[in-house]
Amino acid sequence: MKRSSNKFLHRVRIHGGEFDASARAMHRDGMTSSFQAAAEKLSIATNERKQMSTKTTFKRVALVAVASMGFGLLSVVPSSATPLGDTLVLDVTGTTSATVGVGETATAVVTQKFTSLASGDSMSVQAVLTDYPTGGSAAVIKLDTSDSLTGTVSYASGTSSSSAGGASTVAYVGHSAAGSIMAAYNVRIVGAPVAGTYKVGLFATKYTGATASAASAPSLSWTVVVTAADVNASPALTTSLIAAGVATPAVVDSATVSGPMAVTSTQAATILVTQANAAGTANESMTVIVSGPGVVSGQSGNSGSRSVNAGRAITVQNGHSISVFSDGSSGVATITITGSTSKAVLGVETVTFYGAVATITTTVRTAVVSSLGGATSGASALVAVVKDSLGTVIPTGSVYAQSGTTASIPDATCTYSSTYKGHACSLVPVAGKTGSVTFTVRNAVRATTVAATTISAADVSVTLGEAPAKLAMSFDKSVYGQGEAAKLSLTLTDKNGKPVANGIYTNILDADMIESTYTLTGLVDTHTVTAATSTGTMVISVNMPIAEVDIAVTGTTGTGFATLADQDVAVKAGVVSVKSNSSSAATDAANEATDAANAATDAANAAAEAADAATAAAQDAADAVAALSTEVAGLIAALKAQITSLTNLVIKIQKKVKA
Repeated sequence: MKRSSNKFLHRVRIHGGEFDASARAMHRDGMTSSFQAAAEKLSIATNERKQMSTKTTFKRVALVAVASMGFGLLSVVPSSATPLGDTLVLDVTGTTSATVGVGETATAVVTQKFTSLASGDSMSVQAVLTDYPTGGSAAVIKLDTSDSLTGTVSYASGTSSSSAGGASTVAYVGHSAAGSIMAAYNVRIVGAPVAGTYKVGLFATKYTGATASAASAPSLSWTVVVTAADVNASPALTTSLIAAGVATPAVVDSATVSGPMAVTSTQAATILVTQANAAGTANESMTVIVSGPGVVSGQSGNSGSRSVNAGRAITVQNGHSISVFSDGSSGVATITITGSTSKAVLGVETVTFYGAVATITTTVRTAVVSSLGGATSGASALVAVVKDSLGTVIPTGSVYAQSGTTASIPDATCTYSSTYKGHACSLVPVAGKTGSVTFTVRNAVRATTVAATTISAADVSVTLGEAPAKLAMSFDKSVYGQGEAAKLSLTLTDKNGKPVANGIYTNILDADMIESTYTLTGLVDTHTVTAATSTGTMVISVNMPIAEVDIAVTGTTGTGFATLADQDVAVKAGVVSVKSNSSSAATDAANEATDAANAATDAANAAAEAADAATAAAQDAADAVAALSTEVAGLIAALKAQITSLTNLVIKIQKKVKA
């Protein structure tokens, strides 16, 4: 049979479009010939395979038998055969990168699959640190088995070398018989020392012994981004504490810290800032700035002496204490501590530096004191503010309240109170005494002769309260809304109607105590009156009921009154009304309408009065015009008469002249 080629004849050349038809014709002819040739070849190949199939069958059976006998004589060790279809997949989630902080551990899962052709065929996985930032060579690479779905797994774990591409960790997996194998490994970067990008090359190779066979390029690459730890301190989690002197600050700040301005070599205070953040990695340096007098220094210990970096604006390492010293000036030093990186304010502390006492100003806080009200009656009755020559309040030391009548109230020692911002003087009246007592507060104890250097405040007086003789009860309003809060006041006065001293007075009400015609939430059923809110007055907070009712609160005086005539006396708070919110609103609207009507009436009356005034003014004007008109008419008549008389005179003169 003639065989034709599907190529164009060498002598045929295609030029433009004039040979299109002939070229296509020749191509179709060639294609037909080629199909015929392929059919002939297919027939020949089929005949050859039929002839060979019977010859090779016996050879294959013999080969399998020999191989089976050989496998029975071998133990399970890595074989020299090359496994088939090996694959390596990084991370069950498909992630090829991870982000961790410095010192943390990053972990990925590597899954390996392959088909062993014989017992002992093994594949290995190698993990090599291939890239890392400067200073990151100490990062540890670890590889171990995570899960073996099929097969017998052995593994080894170790660390990477100190240079990229050096010694690696190796793990391998093999099976006791031919077949498919799948295993998973954990690969880790442990303790990366610096921030930056780390890369781990993962190699899947045939296992040949103690080490895996070399591979020129990794099968997979795992990238780990190591971020710097968050060193910024959180102000909400960070604590700043201060203590006087060299003492380590306690859990709670000292109320006041101060020191004499003249003593510059002695540590006045110690500040300790304990940094914290949510991650537990706060570790930033701190900027410490002093506003006002004083200097600060930072040091790892607390020796009580200035360090070389003492100043008014310094940087202190985290964990170091801040020592505060006087610079010889008077005033309040405000020490502000901020994070050098975060710029967040981590603490603000104050230390007062003062000079010698220059002035004392005394204020009477409780004007009436008495032994009848108990020990609390004269507590902090006087407050003395002590200042130096520059006006700085001295928050330390003692001053003394010297009594003008020690038989009624003895002298008292006054100490600084941060509550009252001055030296508080508590007075202890003598029982049974009355009248008033004058006090002079000085910076020295009582002496026969007052020294010239002693500073004295202006005199003040307090009154010795007498025994309670009357009790009055009253509400703060006469009408309340439903459920509205109310205040019931119980006021004690003496026989002269003057308030008694603040204090605790027992048995003021008898066994009936306080009674209400309707239940009031918060009403205290008590015999005792603790007069502390204001002079001689106790205030009880209650809530009115929801119902619209009128309420009366009553009681009877008890044995707390010394005179029998003052006991068993009925006491009643004025009747109050509880109105519904809608009623109150309607009442308010009606009141507003009444007010508006009254205002309109007043305006109408004012308008009428204005109209009457205008009418009277108009009448007065009309009368004035009429009077003026009459007067003018008279003047005109008189003028006419004069003109007539003058005319006649002129005529007479003319006649005489002619004559």
